[in-house]
Parts: sequence; C-alpha cells; structure tokens
Amino acid sequence: MRKNRAIFLILLGAIIICLASCGNIDDTANANGNEVIYDDFYEDAIEVDDIPSGFVHLPKGGVDLGNGLTWWAFEKLIIFDDAKEDAIYSTRFSNSEFIVKYEGEYYVNEKKLFELIEIAGEAK
Repeated sequence: MRKNRAIFLILLGAIIICLASCGNIDDTANANGNEVIYDDFYEDAIEVDDIPSGFVHLPKGGVDLGNGLTWWAFEKLIIFDDAKEDAIYSTRFSNSEFIVKYEGEYYVNEKKLFELIEIAGEAK
C-alpha cells in the first residue's frame, strides 16, 4: 500500500512540476531570451492612401463572394476556396497588384476577383 502511495505522489509531483514550468513560457521569446519576430511568419496587405482604380472591397473572410467562393488568411497568404473548399487561388498579402488595405479594409483587383468567381462556379 505504501509503495502505491509513493508512486502516486511521485507521479503527482512530476505532473505539477511539468504544469508549473509550462506556465513560465513567454510567447514573445525563444529559448535564448531573444524576442521572436512574428513578421517572419505573418504579413498584411500594403496600406494605401487611395483605393487603386479597378479595385473593389473584399468582405470579411468566410463570406460567399459568389458561386461559393470564399477566402481566408494563412500566415503570409490570402487563399480563395471554391464551394467544395478546394483552394483555387492563393497569393501573398504583399502582392499589391491583387490586394491592398485602405482604412483597415481589404480591396482586391476586380478583374481577378470576377475571374475567381467564375472558376468557383465551374467547380460546382
């Protein structure tokens, strides 16, 4: 009985130590104490002073843009899916020929967007 209790206490102590050490992890620092630069993993569209000619407002992600076309962001990419949730187009947020940011909202190249909506319709 004492043996089982000793094993239980040792395991409980190990779990507590593990949980306590996990609580000390700082998401902004790596093991060397250097700050992690999240810009290496994420980027946003280029902020512009005026909406470029031929660009239209892009609604929030997950909204049907027509023919089941939706978009979502992943790290440095903007990705467009058809109604089957198959990716049909992706590009970096830094591609200012396709996407820009104006007053906190995204705007995309209208011609390319309509092309993507047409492609999404063909996939139905």
